[in-house]
Amino acid sequence: MEFFCVEEDIWASGQPSVADFEVFRRQGGCSIICLREEHEPGHLRDVSNIVKKMGMIYCHHPTIVPDDIHRSHAEVLGGLLESLPRKVLIYCKSANRVGGLLALWAYFLRGSSVEEALAYGRKGGMLDLELQITQLLRLA
Repeated sequence: MEFFCVEEDIWASGQPSVADFEVFRRQGGCSIICLREEHEPGHLRDVSNIVKKMGMIYCHHPTIVPDDIHRSHAEVLGGLLESLPRKVLIYCKSANRVGGLLALWAYFLRGSSVEEALAYGRKGGMLDLELQITQLLRLA
């Protein structure tokens, strides 16, 4: 799995394998945030326990596209990022949701410009959501 370095202590990815979680832990990883619904195809079973047995913290913040791609979900993600020990890995199926929420977080909560927020989201793996995120930011 490819990990995207958004910031030194904030990383993003698509669905990691158990081995990927172990690699992240060995590289200093402390916390995992999952944006996937538990019933999504390809979602690891019992991922919470797998991550906890590795000594990392696991948080589940299910985010459905496009319904949950808005400011309030970005605020929840921001709260998790503020409270969790870093280095943090945020993941979904492809990293698209991760990047989208990070773009919204950068704009609404960190004061980034539209262009800066979109660039931040791309660093986190945003691809297909870019048009939707751009429209949300331009209307804000």
